[in-house]
Amino acid sequence: MRSDRRVRYTKQLIKDMFLELLLEKPSHKITVKELCERADINRTTFYSHYEGIYSLAEELEMESIAEIKQRLLQYSIDGNNNTTLYFVKILQENHPYSNKYIFCNDNSKYFTRLFSECKDLILSHWITRQSKMTPAQQEWLYTFLASGCTGVLRTWVMGGMKESAEEVADFINQLIACYDTFLKVNG
Repeated sequence: MRSDRRVRYTKQLIKDMFLELLLEKPSHKITVKELCERADINRTTFYSHYEGIYSLAEELEMESIAEIKQRLLQYSIDGNNNTTLYFVKILQENHPYSNKYIFCNDNSKYFTRLFSECKDLILSHWITRQSKMTPAQQEWLYTFLASGCTGVLRTWVMGGMKESAEEVADFINQLIACYDTFLKVNG
C-alpha cells in the first residue's frame, strides 16, 4: 500500500514537471535528463515508470481524453443539452499546462483521438437525426465540424481565452446551426 502511494506520487511529480517544462519549450525538445533534474529524481526512477518522453506524453493524452469523455457522457446522461458549452468549459477549467500541451505542440493527434473517442456522443448533439444524410455524408459533416471546432478552440486558447466559454460555445453552436439549416433545406 505504501509503495503504491509513492509510485502515484512519483508519477504525478514527473507529469507535473513535464507540464511545467511545456511552458518553456515544445515536448519534442524536452529531454529525460532535464525532466529528471526538474523533478529531482534519477533517470532510473523515470525509466521505471516510462519508456521515454513519448510514453509519458501518451499517458497524459489518454488520461485527458478518458476524463473528458467521462465528463461529457455524464453530462449527457444527466439530461443536459448544451454539450458544446460544457466541452468549452472543460477546456477553460483545464489546467493551463494541459491546454499548452494540447494546443501549442502541434498536437492534432490529440484532437483526432478525442473526437474519435467521443464521436457517437458528439454526433447525437451535432447532427440532426431527421435529415436524410447517408452515413458517408454524416461522416463528412462530422469531420468538417470537428475540424472547424478544433480550429476555433485552438485560436481561443492561444489568444488567452479572453472571451467567455459561453461566447465561444454560442459561436460554435451558431456555425453548427447553419449546417443544420442547410441540411434541412437540402436534405
